[in-house]
Amino acid sequence: MTVSGFTGPQTRLRLRITGWSGLPAALGAAYLPAGQIRASTRGRQVLPMGRFPAPEEHPET
Repeated sequence: MTVSGFTGPQTRLRLRITGWSGLPAALGAAYLPAGQIRASTRGRQVLPMGRFPAPEEHPET
């Protein structure tokens, strides 16, 4: 918020909008690991997450 003190009210509005839009992004970023942890501890998919493809084998190994 220090930068918004120098730039004026339009930039403050942009900072507020981007700050609030960061909350759904953070929730989405926390949802997938929570679903993976719950699936690994219960042995089945608990939260709907979609499909995760298996990583390809590295040719160096």
